[in-house]
Amino acid sequence: MLNFTWDHQRWWYKLAHVCRLWRNLILESPSRLNLHLYCTHGVPVADMLAHSPPLPLTIYYPGWKSEATDRPSILLALSHRDRVRHIYLSMARHMWTFVAAMDHQFPILERMYIHSLTEVDLPSTFQAPNLRHLQLSTASVPIQSSLLTTTAAGLVSLSLLNISASEPVYLPPSYILTRLPLMAQLERLSITFHSPIPNRDVERQLHQTPDMTTLPNLRRFLFRGTATYLEGLVAWISAPSLSILRVNLFNQFPLTVPRLCQFMHSSESLTFRAVQVTFGASTVSLHAVPWKLDTPLMLQIRCRLLDWQVASAVQLFGTISPVLSSVEQVAFSYCVLAARLDVVPSEIVGK
Repeated sequence: MLNFTWDHQRWWYKLAHVCRLWRNLILESPSRLNLHLYCTHGVPVADMLAHSPPLPLTIYYPGWKSEATDRPSILLALSHRDRVRHIYLSMARHMWTFVAAMDHQFPILERMYIHSLTEVDLPSTFQAPNLRHLQLSTASVPIQSSLLTTTAAGLVSLSLLNISASEPVYLPPSYILTRLPLMAQLERLSITFHSPIPNRDVERQLHQTPDMTTLPNLRRFLFRGTATYLEGLVAWISAPSLSILRVNLFNQFPLTVPRLCQFMHSSESLTFRAVQVTFGASTVSLHAVPWKLDTPLMLQIRCRLLDWQVASAVQLFGTISPVLSSVEQVAFSYCVLAARLDVVPSEIVGK
């Protein structure tokens, strides 16, 4: 199962019920076949755990259709922390209850996705030493937690989405920069804020100059926030393998990004020959063409009035003009339904 998909974790269920011989053959090689028990909507988790072999657990409750009957099942599955390998929780109610249950070490957890409609904090005692993929949306890691330090060496993808701009949830650039040097295996990084952060709050955090960090395997970087925060972050990062860059900026001046230009120059794989500038109903954007999921470049500014869009585009795109020096074609268009960057690609989220 090279391409992970959440809903394919129970592929072996029907095969195990063909006959006793097939069942024995499958259950004799649980590690080789990557077998899991699948806890999700409508599954009697208590009965399944009582009458099944002690296989690793996938806890998968997507969307907002969580019912009252799911709550004890989720808590029961989470209580078997030494067996939980994958967690996917996306719901409007009771999220704080489930997150609070993660107050110990989950030794075999490899993939976790938490999407909450209200702000929740992971317990500072939560640990997952084998975590490879982490996505938190409107959920945060406490500043005092060592999670992103103890798991850093193995992380392949990290997505911190819809971060609050207020204390104590707000993560300053220095917090990210002190942990990135430990993430040598990181391939995908996403950082998005729910609302703009005052520039003075970011600048206050940047008095100390951190060491330069090279992320040799980073291929995708997605950011939504202010230009000041972005500049404070990418000024100290080099990503020679970067091939996809998505940046969505709030319309908060200044929009000059010389550090972003240097960051783009550090990549040997971020190449394109044609770009399109699109003026939309609420954004102005520049992206490489043709537009597709793996298009190498997308820069976007959120603003509505056309004169503001033009002024913002001149400031932002003018700053990165050295990177655009090799572009052979430029197209301009107006589109009411411009491409949106605030939707995370499915290969980052997981299916």
